Amino acid sequence: MKIEPGAFSMCRTLKIVLLPLQILYHSTAQSDIINDVNNYNQPKSYLGGCCFNCCESLVEVELPDFYEYYGSDCFSKCSSLQTIKISESVTHLNDYCFNQCISLSIVVFNKNLRFIGNSCFAYCSSLCEINLPPTVEKLGTLSFIECKNLMVLSVPDNTTYIGEYSFDHCNKLSNITFNTKLVEIRNNTFSYCDCLTNVFIPKNIKIIEKYAFQKCKNLNIFFK
Repeated sequence: MKIEPGAFSMCRTLKIVLLPLQILYHSTAQSDIINDVNNYNQPKSYLGGCCFNCCESLVEVELPDFYEYYGSDCFSKCSSLQTIKISESVTHLNDYCFNQCISLSIVVFNKNLRFIGNSCFAYCSSLCEINLPPTVEKLGTLSFIECKNLMVLSVPDNTTYIGEYSFDHCNKLSNITFNTKLVEIRNNTFSYCDCLTNVFIPKNIKIIEKYAFQKCKNLNIFFK
């Protein structure tokens, strides 16, 4: 059985989705962050683009563990979705995957995740905490923009790329811990983070681009 992209898009009263193991999804869209990866092989199974987009009453989702990534806009604007557990085999979350899921407060990441696409968790205003696994290599542009209740960020050990505006307007973000592999803080990555106070920049950071910490009005920067 195959369910095409957008199959359940805008089913505004859909509340619960329990997917059987035999369903295979196909997507028509692919993330820029994924296109950058060398020797990327098209996954055998994945959730199609926009398949549950704008399902405003969707609260609960149980997904089988064999999906390798979730397609663009897969759960975007699911305004009642509160909790999501990323399937164990997922390595890629595509662009806008959970964009504007304003009730999303708990995300359980797996231990195999490598790439988070552009605007993936943008405007998830109820998200307070993200425990990213050490396997994450790239965070796309605007990936967590305006997650206004996010308080703590620990950059995963293997992350080498954080896109522009990734944590822009995360108003309650007060603590950042960088790893030893990141070499650049890009434009507006942490701009308008009002609660950000003491930030320690490690020696591996070689470039801090323009407006990286713009309007962080309580900020103190320390270079190690």
